[in-house]
Amino acid sequence: MKSQTFKKIFLRKNSLRIRNKKYICIDLGTVNTLIYVKKHGIVFNESTTVAIDKMSNSVIAVGETADRMFGKENKNMEIIKPLQSGVISDVDTTVKFIKFIFKTLKLSHLLKRSTVLLAVPSEVTKVEKEAIAAVAKSLGARHTFIEEEVKMAAIGVGINIYEANGYMVVDIGGGTTDIGIISLGDIVISDTTKVAGNYIDNSIHDYLRDQYNVQISFKSAEEIKMALGTVNNTFENNTFEVTGRDILTSLPKKIKLSTKEIRNILINDVKMIINKIIEIMQNTPPQLISDIVKNGIILAGGGSLLKGINRFIETYLQVPVHLAQDPLMAVLEGTRLFEEEIINKKSLKIKGY
Repeated sequence: MKSQTFKKIFLRKNSLRIRNKKYICIDLGTVNTLIYVKKHGIVFNESTTVAIDKMSNSVIAVGETADRMFGKENKNMEIIKPLQSGVISDVDTTVKFIKFIFKTLKLSHLLKRSTVLLAVPSEVTKVEKEAIAAVAKSLGARHTFIEEEVKMAAIGVGINIYEANGYMVVDIGGGTTDIGIISLGDIVISDTTKVAGNYIDNSIHDYLRDQYNVQISFKSAEEIKMALGTVNNTFENNTFEVTGRDILTSLPKKIKLSTKEIRNILINDVKMIINKIIEIMQNTPPQLISDIVKNGIILAGGGSLLKGINRFIETYLQVPVHLAQDPLMAVLEGTRLFEEEIINKKSLKIKGY
């Protein structure tokens, strides 16, 4: 069966025709949120953080402004990160977060009776999907679409997912790493692991506590990762100085770290992601495995920017590994193309919530 024929059958199985010109894509991540609005482009690309005034229960700031307040707030403020491990843990704050963004950008009028597509980790539960749908409904959306991040990332990097051809996408985000095999328009098999950006930050945080008896913030752990993070076999052994609190004396203490010792931490975490890839391969039909060996594994998400991760995985698995041209934007680009190429141009019926 030709891929175009399958594409039409796949889309016409469902009953919701989208004609709404108010199309909004939201890649709601644990660490970062990206929002695309049709005819306006990417309107938001900042931290998924909200500062709340406890007295009025109103939003003071969002994004990077709120993130800079984290750990420094006064008694009348609360800094909330409404997503945990890729799923919404606080629906009310998430709604306030998005509404505040649109209000600040003077785009609130676009929310009412809009079509909203939200990208989510592959293994979200029914309850978690209902929470996500509740967010869109509270925003005023007329139609809500919930699509897996790996599927959107595949579209975003230019893969024709409707071909009779297997592709593996590994989306390494902040809260989760999502791994999926895609063929004939949908996900064949997928899984999610919490070994991702935040997990790696935690590993660095715990290493300093156990090795040096120094307590640092998770923000400092992320800075260490950005400055020294690599899994390359050959690397320049740089140093980075960080200040924390001595657990024994409670006094400030400076530690000088090297690329080599941080690399050892990162390698352990990346191997855990590789083990999850192997686990998925073990449950994949042989015909699709041969496709993956031929097409290679595609890496997307902010975590894939870790130096040397593509070559490290390639060497370990003996399978080609390709880094997306713009890993941070792959999922959002996929959600944008999903509307432009399928809903709008083809005017076909697709499933909504």
